[in-house]
Amino acid sequence: GQCIDTKRPFQVSVSFPVNGQGKLEALQVTLTQEGKGCPLFAQVAGYEGNAELTEALRAGMTPVLSYWRSDDMLWMDGPGDDGKGTCKTDSDTCGPTTKFYNFSIADVGAPVLKAGPPPAPAASNRGTSKAQREQEGLDLLRPLFNGGATLDHQTIGGIQPVVKVLRCPGKLNVANVGDMQMVPAGWNTPSGGVNIDAGDNSVIPHMGGRAYFAQFCTPGSYRHEDYMAAQLLGKTLRYSVDLTGVGCGCNAALSLVAMRQNTNPSQCSDYYCDASAVC
Repeated sequence: GQCIDTKRPFQVSVSFPVNGQGKLEALQVTLTQEGKGCPLFAQVAGYEGNAELTEALRAGMTPVLSYWRSDDMLWMDGPGDDGKGTCKTDSDTCGPTTKFYNFSIADVGAPVLKAGPPPAPAASNRGTSKAQREQEGLDLLRPLFNGGATLDHQTIGGIQPVVKVLRCPGKLNVANVGDMQMVPAGWNTPSGGVNIDAGDNSVIPHMGGRAYFAQFCTPGSYRHEDYMAAQLLGKTLRYSVDLTGVGCGCNAALSLVAMRQNTNPSQCSDYYCDASAVC
């Protein structure tokens, strides 16, 4: 595109300016790209639900990253050739991953700050042999089973049992806020969830992956109190995104959800629920 080429990384700024009474005044989105001199700007102002949005934002929001595909996305990305849209069909093959990085939260109008360097890895005294690592993984999983299941190295009927490994994807630094853990959806599914990589100030969702910003991450455990409650009134949320390989019918999204305040685990058992009632 003339202003934003979505085949190259670009920057997203989402601002939540407030009026003199501290209430949400508008929602402003700006897209910029290095080497391009024409930022794209959109604003929603005067929305009749601003009072409710103000209270939700004041309570704090959890950023959610996801990457998925659908054959019913033309309401958003069509029609192309050329009804002034992008896609004629949602038949593209989606790339295996997408990337979000360089997150920051700052006062509206404040200078742009890049996220700091990733923290140095903590010292570890974990075992180095294969047997030691396997045993440590089993020890980690034991508390997640309520009797009836025994995890060890024995075979059953000559078949080595498959153990689902639950892990935290990693953490990233949000400038002006600090380190945030990523909590993946799907720990309660046969695959064990994850499908997300995090670290080096970036988050890489794999196709079908979804993850939540959190203060703490405990493998296999979802607690609504652990999720981030970002304070965004009067602030600007900034990040960069690389949509290379995200074609027609592919959706790479950052959403804001009131997960810290939600005491209903939902059908996903992780306290996630969006405007479309998708678990």
